[in-house]
Amino acid sequence: IPVRHRALRSAIQWSYDLLGADEQRVFRHMGAFAGGWSVAAAQAVVGMEENVLPLLESLRAASLLQCHAVAGETRFALLETIREFAQEQLARCDDARAANCRHLAYYTDFAVDAEIELLRADAPRWRARVAAEQDNLRAAFRWAIEHGEYTSALRLAAGVWRFHWMAGLLREGLDRLEIALAHREHAPPEVQANAMRGAGSLAGGLSDFARARRWLEGGVAIGRTLTDPRVLQGSLTGYGYTLYEQGDLATALGPLEEGLALARQIGDRRLMKFPVGILAGVHQRLGNLAIASDFAEECLQINREYNDPEGTANALRTLATILYEQGLPARAQQLCEEALA
Repeated sequence: IPVRHRALRSAIQWSYDLLGADEQRVFRHMGAFAGGWSVAAAQAVVGMEENVLPLLESLRAASLLQCHAVAGETRFALLETIREFAQEQLARCDDARAANCRHLAYYTDFAVDAEIELLRADAPRWRARVAAEQDNLRAAFRWAIEHGEYTSALRLAAGVWRFHWMAGLLREGLDRLEIALAHREHAPPEVQANAMRGAGSLAGGLSDFARARRWLEGGVAIGRTLTDPRVLQGSLTGYGYTLYEQGDLATALGPLEEGLALARQIGDRRLMKFPVGILAGVHQRLGNLAIASDFAEECLQINREYNDPEGTANALRTLATILYEQGLPARAQQLCEEALA
């Protein structure tokens, strides 16, 4: 070890030795994190009933932690040399496995929440939150696979597939899902179906349509055995979208119409906006412009209801192209200008 590194480690050891017992516990448990973390994440991983924020602030005052804000949330971080020291201290204590289990549990729950929140009006803030947690999500997934926590691995990977789609990380998301799906027999069927939907959607985004159809057909098959119609609804919509992207328009209509009917039955208009939006595109390409216009209008209305600016802009552009094909260029231009505003 170079002399300067030995000197730095000695300084870290000296600072650590000056800490109280609770401060030492919090510090070494921060070695479970990769990248930064929130106060809530620290509270979960340490496993203390007492509020850990004062202890985190104490560690920051001792120059052992850094602090910054992401998406309006206070986050802490360790410099890499200090992180290595914290990891060594954690590995020496009896609570090491439990700490990593709590880290995995926290980020699995975070991923499950993210899957829902990324469809809501607060999606931009959640994208920033998930982006900030990428190192932790990767580390938690890797630890889960290495230690046989396959159901948690599958839940975590399935929870963030939509983020991987939005962020253009399709290959990473698909690889992670397929690693977890190799152990899917350990997971409940609804978790398997959700993961298959994610894998199929990402494979379709990569234009690997044979792989996409295989995963999505598997998700649909499982969905038909479950009592919760949301699982089947999501798989049908994903399957229909993949068929649409592949250019198999006639076949796409069936799963999309069934998925929309289930969404209407469930009564959740957030679930309706995807099949109606895709059906607008299918009917436009089939030349059924009146039907396409009706679906596009409904998609626009739903996105406006939920204050989704990106979805609204996409729906406006789709409707504008349909109106232009219907011989209404002035109205189409108006909608395009609104989409760009």
